[in-house]
Amino acid sequence: MRTIALCALGLTLAGGAAAQGRRDEREPAAGASRAPLAAPRPAARWYPRVPLGPSGRPARAERLEEPVLRPPPRGTLPPRPGNENAWRYSRGGRPLAPERAQVVVQGRVLPDPPIAPPAGARLDAKLAGGGELVSPPASRDGRPLTERPLADRNGRVLAPGPQFTALIGRPEIAGAVADLQSHWLDRRNHGYSWRRWGGVDVAHHYDERGYHWWGFYAGGYYFWTRWHDGRYWWFDPYWRRWCFLYGGWWWWPSPSGAVYLYDGSDYENCLVADGGVLMTPDPTPPATPPPAPAEEPYGAPPPEPPTEPSSESPRFVDQSADGSRSVEIVGDHGTAYLYDLPVAASSGAASTGRWLADGVKGSRFVYEDKRPFAGASAPVKQIELTYDGSADYAVVDPAGERKVLVSGDEREALLYNLRDPHVPPVLLARGATDVSLVIAREGGRSRLKLVIVSADDEERGATAGLFTPDGAPVSGAPKRP
Repeated sequence: MRTIALCALGLTLAGGAAAQGRRDEREPAAGASRAPLAAPRPAARWYPRVPLGPSGRPARAERLEEPVLRPPPRGTLPPRPGNENAWRYSRGGRPLAPERAQVVVQGRVLPDPPIAPPAGARLDAKLAGGGELVSPPASRDGRPLTERPLADRNGRVLAPGPQFTALIGRPEIAGAVADLQSHWLDRRNHGYSWRRWGGVDVAHHYDERGYHWWGFYAGGYYFWTRWHDGRYWWFDPYWRRWCFLYGGWWWWPSPSGAVYLYDGSDYENCLVADGGVLMTPDPTPPATPPPAPAEEPYGAPPPEPPTEPSSESPRFVDQSADGSRSVEIVGDHGTAYLYDLPVAASSGAASTGRWLADGVKGSRFVYEDKRPFAGASAPVKQIELTYDGSADYAVVDPAGERKVLVSGDEREALLYNLRDPHVPPVLLARGATDVSLVIAREGGRSRLKLVIVSADDEERGATAGLFTPDGAPVSGAPKRP
């Protein structure tokens, strides 16, 4: 009994000493100053996982059991490149079926965060330099470039968005990039070379330090990347970080080993937790403060119509016969804008013109001529643009929403979405000889229904292809003899 009492007394005294020690840590001694509080960290955000039903659409929320992440058993094949963290095994060692759940961030499905590439597979700005090491060329095949850097109207450099990442990730482009770079032998050639893969102009540059650079020119914009260890890398000029492409998003492997998602303005650490993803922002400030993001993320809106003659007045104006449209060419670069005249007479953002093209020499309106219009002016069918010093030409629908550009020695017909510059151009045909638009009239408004491209090449002869406004081929297209 005496031994038990002594043990109890000892435990009581030890507990009291520990409690006093904790109080001493919290309360400074007399005359001592309290340590300053740390700056508050940005609040984390939690995005729930949304299970999908049999139709592929999100079903009603329910708690999902996360599969156990285990390393692959011995003797199994390594994961495929770009999917290093896809090993999901049950307790029996068999691979689990892909989980039917998704996390939607900014309207896009977020993949499971990738595993950080090993040190030798990363790009470091301190060791490899940044994007300033490459200087984009000023011309392509002897013609000046009209594409602009991928930035908003405030000049803030933007990371390639989902449309661009889907474009450069296509096998005919990514595979060609990897193949050419791995078989590059001309180590003394430090110039620029151009290729056209999948309807996209691709520039290649091998610099004096032995680095390969790849420039993609599409949708009126361009951006440069590097291909390293089987991945695309994009350089953020503000945080001076190299980010790699995974699952359609850009990710930064931090020196601590954590992988941060770059959402276009902030870096966030994504951790799977409680059936969702917890995103904790990185509090590190940028090395160079970026301009404030513009409300319109891509491209600059066309200028307001001039109210009086000046040095900026249009040097060419073409108005349709029915008085509904006008094309104005302004500036030394021949920038063409389309105006809806009834709307332009009002005030507001909708009264500004729609950008059509740069380097334009002239335009003309083409009218419907296959049916009578009871004495009224025939409606506009399409607008044709010609270019300075070139045999290229473009055809635009009356609303200014789609443009088909026929250019180059191969006479490639490329369809551009003028409403959304995120969408890359679509190659419709090579050897194009004519472009004709089919317009539907609904409620007094014109709407593009079909695009007809006539082409002539040695393999197929003379053909006519029918396409939707988004460039999808229409089955049953006629073939001319």
